[in-house]
Amino acid sequence: MRNIITTLALVASAATPAIAAPAEAPVTGKVMGPDGKPLASVFVQQQGAISSAITDEKGSYSLKLDPKGRQVLVFTGVGFIGQEVPADRAQSVTLRPMPAYRPTFSSAPRQEVAVGNALFDTQIGLGYGLRGQQVNTGGRTVDGLAVNGLIADARYRVSDAVFGLSGYRVKAPINLAPLTTQPAVAPSVDYSEWSLSAGYTVRMAGLDFLPQLVYTNSFITPSYTTPWTGTPMDFAQSRHALAVGLEAGKRFGNLEVIGRGKLPLLRSVTSSAPYNLGDVTWGDVGLLLGYNVVPGLRLDLTATQQWGGATNTYESSQLYGIGLSYHPERVTP
Repeated sequence: MRNIITTLALVASAATPAIAAPAEAPVTGKVMGPDGKPLASVFVQQQGAISSAITDEKGSYSLKLDPKGRQVLVFTGVGFIGQEVPADRAQSVTLRPMPAYRPTFSSAPRQEVAVGNALFDTQIGLGYGLRGQQVNTGGRTVDGLAVNGLIADARYRVSDAVFGLSGYRVKAPINLAPLTTQPAVAPSVDYSEWSLSAGYTVRMAGLDFLPQLVYTNSFITPSYTTPWTGTPMDFAQSRHALAVGLEAGKRFGNLEVIGRGKLPLLRSVTSSAPYNLGDVTWGDVGLLLGYNVVPGLRLDLTATQQWGGATNTYESSQLYGIGLSYHPERVTP
């Protein structure tokens, strides 16, 4: 009898279906940027396992954990700093963008500046210039060359490197009476100058610095040939210079103050005239006062003093300008 009861119990237990253990629920969550917007294509992987997932366009992901791996998820995305988060806290994850890489040519401490707030940034400028000049040759002086014309300049900034192109063209009457006994005439002279520059911005001690290498070409030509020979303006004259330059400035609210200097390393003059009216400048210094009228638009006032000369010739000139410059990186979105 006992054997029959035992046999029936075994049969009953075998006929009863087994109850399966509940399956492990996947980990779900959302990945966002610092602005709260969802991040797509972020790679999510369980640490110590091959289980992984990628966020969709809504920043959502779903990942089934491997019991053999660690209960930690690793989040990586292009342009963002990787982050490790415990699986039980990964329902909402915020990734921070990687900081911009700015190489330096010096180990000296320097203060990083956002490009949109940089003093020497991408710009396009256009203005009106007034130029005065005094030339002394052989003890005789020609001065008061009041000239006016167009000034233009452009700069393009890539990281901390700045490339520039600038130039101006003026036209002026010239009084040759001090240089000749011939009947007075009033020829005019066209003076144009353009420069190419390449520099690198540095910020130290609260100031912005822009050391640069500058190539300058100046071209001088009379509006017509004078009726006699031997005057300095008989023929065109071309001047070339390779110089080192430095600009330094500081911003005071909407006002910007920038000082400039340039010193030629190599210079040459090509001329068909019997003698030259001046030479490549020995150097120049200048000052710019800029006022940011609206974001991206600056009113500029400039003043530049130049010195030059050749054998028995000394030249001094001043250039004053007023204009507007557009700075696209300062325009608020």
